[in-house]
Amino acid sequence: MRKWNLPLTYAPKIQAVRDGTCRQTIRMVGKAGRKNVGDLVSFHGYKNGRGTPWTWRTEYTPLTEVHEIDINAVGIKTYGFDGYPAEFYLWKELDVLAQKDGIEYGTGVMLGRVLNSMKKLPTLGGVEAQVLRW
Repeated sequence: MRKWNLPLTYAPKIQAVRDGTCRQTIRMVGKAGRKNVGDLVSFHGYKNGRGTPWTWRTEYTPLTEVHEIDINAVGIKTYGFDGYPAEFYLWKELDVLAQKDGIEYGTGVMLGRVLNSMKKLPTLGGVEAQVLRW
């Protein structure tokens, strides 16, 4: 079990995470590694952007679900229980995922725009990511 302190920078989502009505985030798999069910997550905000002191922080909460995905500019590829690709979904098919993620307007198309604005997503292939739920 690891502890993770994760920043939240998408303004429409911050209050929903803080008050517990949003319990999902999508994170790219970075150098720090993959999160796992049972790991503890805490979220925080910055005063004036990254590198500045935290302005708020949530308590640690255990992850209850972790789903492996690949993200590209067109949509999301999910994986089956055995690690093989299960399905590919276009952004327009991902409204429920967007709503659970606290995305403004709650559409998959908007989710794609938000994720693409945070990290330039490739048109082909994909970026390793995880859907985290607590």
